[in-house]
Amino acid sequence: MKIESLELWRVAVPLRGTRPLFHWPASHGRKPADRFYPSWIPGLPQTEMRLYLLRLIADNGLDGIAAIPQMGTERDSLAPMLGTYLLGLDPCDRDATNARIEEFSYLGMRNGWIESAFLDLAAKERGVPLWSYLGGTGGSVRPYWSTGDTYGHAPEAARGVVEAALGHGFSALKLRVKSSDLGVMTRFLEAARTASGERLELMVDCNQGWPVSIVEPTPRWSRAFAIELAREVERLGFYWIEEPLHRGDVDGMAELRRSLSSLRVAGGEINACLSDYHRLIEADALDVYQPDAVLAEGTFSGGVTLVERLLPLLRRRRPDRRPLTYCPHTWTTGIGFLVNLHLMGLLGPDERHFIEFPIEGPWTPESWGALFEQPIAVDPAGRIALPTAPGLGVNLDWGKIRRYGRRLYRATPLRVALSAVKDRGLSVALEIGRRRSRSDSGAAREVT
Repeated sequence: MKIESLELWRVAVPLRGTRPLFHWPASHGRKPADRFYPSWIPGLPQTEMRLYLLRLIADNGLDGIAAIPQMGTERDSLAPMLGTYLLGLDPCDRDATNARIEEFSYLGMRNGWIESAFLDLAAKERGVPLWSYLGGTGGSVRPYWSTGDTYGHAPEAARGVVEAALGHGFSALKLRVKSSDLGVMTRFLEAARTASGERLELMVDCNQGWPVSIVEPTPRWSRAFAIELAREVERLGFYWIEEPLHRGDVDGMAELRRSLSSLRVAGGEINACLSDYHRLIEADALDVYQPDAVLAEGTFSGGVTLVERLLPLLRRRRPDRRPLTYCPHTWTTGIGFLVNLHLMGLLGPDERHFIEFPIEGPWTPESWGALFEQPIAVDPAGRIALPTAPGLGVNLDWGKIRRYGRRLYRATPLRVALSAVKDRGLSVALEIGRRRSRSDSGAAREVT
């Protein structure tokens, strides 16, 4: 099987207004039902699900998909290079596909998300779901409701979202905080704990791991401030505190973790390479590791391969130290959620504690899964089943993709050849073609 052609799409699906799941505090005004304000980019209204969609088409008629969130037109320039790098690859040759991903990184852009398209194709050819292709097992996993807004840290909003989570059958809920006022955040979290009692496992995400101030300034916390908040969160009996410090402050995270007795520390959703996670593990900086296979990637690999390499490191733990767990970040797109859902199959049933399930205003499974013919659903038992169909296990709604998106690029061998002639000249293009045709797979093999 070889990659015969490919397409790159830019898609923006409007978020549809729905009745709010809980009453927005009057003191903060009624927020429009077709948007929300994510805590990770203060002040930026989220009104669409934006993504780049890659479709790889093999010579046997099968296709594989991958997606990554889109802010503007940042990956349009990637399009003309995709054909040159990816056409002719065998999706089942993971050494070659990961080599291509590494080569892309030299150009200053993360591209670990592309790997899932190859794996989707490879699993489809074998006729098995992705988790099975990777050597995992099926079954289900328990989702937690992941909010995206701080609600102005209003206690009445905390109580409202707790009741909404309970009413929808969730057993765990993650709230967001981002302020320079410790008391404001503590009262917000106290209201959630009082409203939930012991009925919900509660977590809190501080979004300090990769602060963004492009629209409004984001408060950046010192180690002392983060430790003080963490102790309050521990007092309230929360399950974890997520990214209370910058992702690069490994020593600070380790210091914070040492200051706690029962509260877990979570993070690592977008770290850039496997060595980052090695350092976090060696420093005892985290309890819960959250690499998103769409946003994180290894120096020599895509995001899926990164998770595969990380899991044995988490399990290889001295018995006198606290156990480490894997619980992926999933707040990207429906396709990104699916990739991370399949990776939960690499855990044993007793290791699968949670998977993040984003719900915030109009950002619901129906919106972030809008490109699927069937949305992701939580069953009556409060669990999500790992897909059983081949590959990622979903069918895309190409009518919606064409309605809300635009194909930026289509690559075929002829198109790529003509582009090479135009870019490099005929003689150089012919020489490159001859050299590539003599290559075994187009990827350098490790010398042993």
